[in-house]
Amino acid sequence: LRLGHRRRNVPLGHFLRDLWLGGKTMPFGFCFICSLFPLVFFAILCVGIGIAPQIFYQLLPYAQDYEPNTPDHIVTQFQILLFSGAAFFLFLKYYGWHLVNSLTLDFDWFYRVWGRKVAVVFMQNAGSARDSIIDDLSKGAKQTIDRIYHRHGPAGVLARTMPTGRMAFWAIVMLAVYLLVDFAFM
Repeated sequence: LRLGHRRRNVPLGHFLRDLWLGGKTMPFGFCFICSLFPLVFFAILCVGIGIAPQIFYQLLPYAQDYEPNTPDHIVTQFQILLFSGAAFFLFLKYYGWHLVNSLTLDFDWFYRVWGRKVAVVFMQNAGSARDSIIDDLSKGAKQTIDRIYHRHGPAGVLARTMPTGRMAFWAIVMLAVYLLVDFAFM
């Protein structure tokens, strides 16, 4: 369908001229899995919700007494659709036909351009941050190893030999404490 006459044809559904910026066609597997399958799935889901909303309302945790397909609701939604389309065609005259021959930048421009710049800055600073983290971790590991060596090394406190009598005494003390606690809470 086309709206207009010979000199000004505006194709319905595609208002901008194809500027062909050099994009490549997606492979079939990627196209089917990433764009066609979700498109068909959500289209069927959308039509299903529109035709039989009560089936989907039953999935909600609380009971719903809302009826979306009332005449008032349908007329209101069609009015919104009609007046937004009319506003587009009326203001197209005031904005001029340069919209047809221009490149439209959508929201994805922000994360494509600025996201790339943020990623570059992050990657430039990530190396120094990584080096700083590795230095801090290696210093901490070295300090921990030094402390362990101080306690358990050849001259450490826990590496000294103790008389057997002292070890037997502490073993008897620990068993006595265990017995007292066991009998106290029985």
